[in-house]
Amino acid sequence: MSDRVHARNLARLLLITGIAVLSAIPAATAWAAPTGEAQAVRRITVTATGIPLLDREHIQQALASVAVNGTITLRGHFNVGTKCVMCLKVHRPVTIQGVGNPAVANPSSRVTIVQGGLGPFVVQQEVAGGAIRFRNLWFQGQLLIAVAAFRSLDRLEFTNNRVTDVSALFIVAEQFRFGFGAATIQPPEQVPDNPPRSRPTLPR
Repeated sequence: MSDRVHARNLARLLLITGIAVLSAIPAATAWAAPTGEAQAVRRITVTATGIPLLDREHIQQALASVAVNGTITLRGHFNVGTKCVMCLKVHRPVTIQGVGNPAVANPSSRVTIVQGGLGPFVVQQEVAGGAIRFRNLWFQGQLLIAVAAFRSLDRLEFTNNRVTDVSALFIVAEQFRFGFGAATIQPPEQVPDNPPRSRPTLPR
């Protein structure tokens, strides 16, 4: 299923389930996860270039290389561009953090900014063995949503982040936009073809 189809499905799911958390409003490159822990790194620092193609690729490489429960530190002003449609896939427990605290009243000019994209960070599969943490990141100018999650809803932490200037998506003349959104579909209960009928107990 393409990333754009995932994006449309997320918008529908958010409307159907109503699960959304608004937080502090005041070219997708294919890659494979490392095959062994020996290839993974506990701590990775990524410095922004401001060039969408490079910023996307560098963050993607970090997500592919970081160890389970490792830490990725983003420094600078990242611009993932309009082509980043859920392009930064989180597939293991990890802390993704910025520099400084953008959630305060007057953030420092050195805080980490992630600009652009439609749901640039996305959790598309279950993770085990830890939590996925987003800390100290200022999301700016996304379309519809900043962080999207289809799985591991009970293992997500969103701390000291800020989301501003999210562009609304228009659906049937209504506007929708979210800082953080999570949605899931529960499988329907299995009902036997011929369920047993219970007989009422009559008083004697």
